[in-house]
Amino acid sequence: MLGRDRSLLVRANRTQKELSLPTHERASVQQPEDRALTALDWPSLNEIDASDAYDRWAEFYDSIYGDLDDDARFYLAAADALVSSNDRLLEIGIGTGRLTAHLIERGHRIVGIDTSAQMLALATERFAPTEHLELVLGDVRKFRREGAAFALAIAPYGMTAHLLTDADRLTAFKNIHAQLKPGGIFIFDDCPNWMQTSGDGTTLTISPLREDPHGTGRIRLMSNTVDTSGGQVSLRYDFIDRLDEIGRVLQRSIVRIVFRNIDLATELRLLGEAGFGRVDVLGGFDGRPLDTEKPAANSRLILRAHRHT
Repeated sequence: MLGRDRSLLVRANRTQKELSLPTHERASVQQPEDRALTALDWPSLNEIDASDAYDRWAEFYDSIYGDLDDDARFYLAAADALVSSNDRLLEIGIGTGRLTAHLIERGHRIVGIDTSAQMLALATERFAPTEHLELVLGDVRKFRREGAAFALAIAPYGMTAHLLTDADRLTAFKNIHAQLKPGGIFIFDDCPNWMQTSGDGTTLTISPLREDPHGTGRIRLMSNTVDTSGGQVSLRYDFIDRLDEIGRVLQRSIVRIVFRNIDLATELRLLGEAGFGRVDVLGGFDGRPLDTEKPAANSRLILRAHRHT
């Protein structure tokens, strides 16, 4: 699952001349004169479904994010400590199986769910049939495995940011809580806008060029983020370019993704209402406590919610 991250991408707030793009593809981002152009009706009258965005992202995902592993050691340590050989863990937003591959290598048994059929299709191609992995097309708010008692549930790489309302989150949290063993733990991470520079639509984020696995050229990702609705949500526009050998654009895909910027107090309240007890709040995958005085000093928001024994 594609989420929010500031460790992989190189942020560049530059003029048109400073952008290191081919001459024929230079781009500039200007402040909209009418802020209403970037407004979003909120709360939305219609459900915003992220699965379509990730279906469109799927063919490029592993090229851009396949080697991302800053979270792998953290989640592996949690799985090793909490999941026995007789237990299974639930991975929510499994995507193409980026993190899953590490877990399987360690011998863990996983049930992975995702709302994107295209992402799951790539995960199916990636892994040979094995009793260690079950892939499910489903929504965490509705997914229920009768008789399941997971020792650990994880929602890595900002998956929960797609739960856009309090009702969405509470439903999901209750559903996860109900499927954990007594003493089971739910861990998820995010990077809401109060931990980083707010998106005003004037900053273009450019990722390093990646090899195109389906051709002889390369893949380029450029992203622009706008915080709207009083900062409650962020709209990110991803421009995914397939380039030829000399940098000409052969194909451009534009994908809009909506993220919720939930405050910590509300997040903790919803976890409590869902039935969770103690919640550990961390400020990075190195296990540091969250620095509430200096939010920007944290590299990641991580919550570790415990089900009562």
